[in-house]
Amino acid sequence: MSDYKEIWEQITAFLVKYISIPALIAIFIKIAIQVKKRQATIMGALTSLFVGLMMAYLTKGIVYEYFTHDGVRTIVISFIAIMADKIAEYLIFKANVDKFFDLVGKTITDWFKAKFGSK
Repeated sequence: MSDYKEIWEQITAFLVKYISIPALIAIFIKIAIQVKKRQATIMGALTSLFVGLMMAYLTKGIVYEYFTHDGVRTIVISFIAIMADKIAEYLIFKANVDKFFDLVGKTITDWFKAKFGSK
């Protein structure tokens, strides 16, 4: 039983220390700047979080293979998260996917209001 607990603790420490925290900090800074400029939306923020964290997770092997110092790894992971978010933001802008997301969100919201709202 202690082996499973130890493995789980190592996985949690790895995800929190080396992947999630640097990527989240970088993305939150980007979202804060957008909020200050009044360009942020809920879907944009959720997309930023998802894309940034997933790209940081997917590239962790390469980062750990080529960079040995923890401080450098943190900076590289943060940079990757921001760049992935910027690329996704550009592609979403070019394809007008944000309008699709807004329509889906409005449809789901309207459905919940109709289904569970006051009668």
